[in-house]
Amino acid sequence: MLYVHIDIDDEAIQALSKHCLVVPLFSEDPYKATNNKDDTLSELTKYLEPVEILQRELTETSPADLNIWPTLFGYQLSAFEALKSKGRIATCIHFPPNMRAGVLSVGIWRHGAHLVKKHDLDISFGVTVPELIPPYTKLLSAQINELPLLVSGRTAEHPKTELKSIGFFGQQKPGKGSKLIPELVQRLHRSGYNLTIQDSGNHMKVTEAPGLKQLSYVESLADEINKVDLVIAPYNPEHYRAMGSGVVWDAVASGVPIVAPAGTSPGNFISRHRAGVLFDEFTAQSVLEAVDTAHKRYDEIADHAFHACQNWETSHGIEKFVTALIGTG
Repeated sequence: MLYVHIDIDDEAIQALSKHCLVVPLFSEDPYKATNNKDDTLSELTKYLEPVEILQRELTETSPADLNIWPTLFGYQLSAFEALKSKGRIATCIHFPPNMRAGVLSVGIWRHGAHLVKKHDLDISFGVTVPELIPPYTKLLSAQINELPLLVSGRTAEHPKTELKSIGFFGQQKPGKGSKLIPELVQRLHRSGYNLTIQDSGNHMKVTEAPGLKQLSYVESLADEINKVDLVIAPYNPEHYRAMGSGVVWDAVASGVPIVAPAGTSPGNFISRHRAGVLFDEFTAQSVLEAVDTAHKRYDEIADHAFHACQNWETSHGIEKFVTALIGTG
């Protein structure tokens, strides 16, 4: 049984119903938890209100042997009392504890952990980003399991051989370095590279030019990533110290070298596979210097990216993620 948000569209219900019973239930959106609220409300009220809503809705769920919570937020943990007699709970956390909840963010996770212990809930915690293990181990006083990545590999037939085309992918916004992209595109285009700029939010616009392709939402991001020779992830390091990137994962899984920020989860992931070059400063010049290094070392990083791609399915993929998620505890 799959419980979903009440705003799910008919097309999604039809697709999902082929696999299970779909029940529109949830009215609260964790990604908008602090939006459209009365500005005079305290942070505490903004926390308690969605907890109350979610707890009430969870009482309507059917008993199960296993409750899967694939993207867990702190306030949701505090509502799990409603599941105390409804089976084991398996969760995955994707964001740092100080995201999306104002000044109380860390305290909310700690409070949720207290309630889990108080009600003796049978719950397991997982992450797909190893940098999240230390902070959540301390906050939740629990074992945090590193899970495989959900991205499935797209095994390349051979390594990339020449750096001619460069791509920017994902929903372009400030945390992803959108302010750097116009200058990067201008200077890279001037250097003779073919460029792809994809923005699923359709906000990024650059001047049209030969060898410059602009995309909005695409059905398969991996297909577009596979068409370029290098992916640039010009992310703000402060946003990505302990947060993963599907774009970076897709690139490594496809054997495409990457440029990304040092001292971040995506950067650490690339370094482990030696599948790209890292930039040190959140500036266009620093990113361009990394691209220049990638050009000079392209055979080397392309070989490493290809090797990572060939071995991807031994550690990652949707099936391995689900197996690990439901098997932890």
